[in-house]
Amino acid sequence: MNAKFHPALKAIRDGDLEKFKALIAADPSLATSRSTHARSHRCGKAVAGKGAEINVVSGGFDYAGTGLHYAALNGHRAMVEFLLAHGADRSVKDTKVNSTAAGWAEYGGHPELHELLR
Repeated sequence: MNAKFHPALKAIRDGDLEKFKALIAADPSLATSRSTHARSHRCGKAVAGKGAEINVVSGGFDYAGTGLHYAALNGHRAMVEFLLAHGADRSVKDTKVNSTAAGWAEYGGHPELHELLR
């Protein structure tokens, strides 16, 4: 994966919604990375009004899920709600274990997010 995507993914994993919004506002391409698997999961809704696609799985071994997957895994409710409000698709499955964000929330020990994402 191109290193330019790391700050946005880190913001999602850390639940830093303000940083994520600022990064996407500055460079909407941060949310448009595509893997071959993800091409069928693209969504036309914009993140923060910038035209970024949020239902993609970034390429690379360490990035098997969408931003919604990582926000759910780490228990970041505000980030999950933001992503859902901007078109994140809760039915997209990751590329490693074929699970949705709800499954990642359950695995991460966040039953309230698991319920929200089901």
